[in-house]
Amino acid sequence: MIIPNELSLIILAVFCAYAALINFSGNEFIVSVPSHIIGGVAMFVITFFAFMAKMMGGGDAKIMSAYAFWFGLKGIVAFVFYTALFGAVVGLVALYLKKNKPVQSPKDGSWIQRVQAGESAIPYGIPIFIGALLSFLKLGYFSAEYLKSLL
Repeated sequence: MIIPNELSLIILAVFCAYAALINFSGNEFIVSVPSHIIGGVAMFVITFFAFMAKMMGGGDAKIMSAYAFWFGLKGIVAFVFYTALFGAVVGLVALYLKKNKPVQSPKDGSWIQRVQAGESAIPYGIPIFIGALLSFLKLGYFSAEYLKSLL
């Protein structure tokens, strides 16, 4: 349940390359690069304090911040909403696993094994990824019109 720093750096680096490409090509799909920077920095500040308060892990904070650069102020609320929604689903699954122990022989060290043993271990990377994917879809990053504009 560790999110490698390299993954967050790759997500951020690809955004930076993408923003530069869009800026130099004259494509106006990203309305405001400063909006994206503000969104990413705001998410970093919020998740940094959540990490300091032991409300979330450092990897989760870093990857949420990296994704937030992609969404900017326009899409950050949707990203947080989708992430929280699927985080709640994973949390409910964890509670079910903890109470009922339905998996007979979970793999040693897996989050299912840890939850069934009584820990409060939740893989937040999964809801963060789903929240990011749904936000990319909501913002139209996978639309035919958008993909065509990149060529």
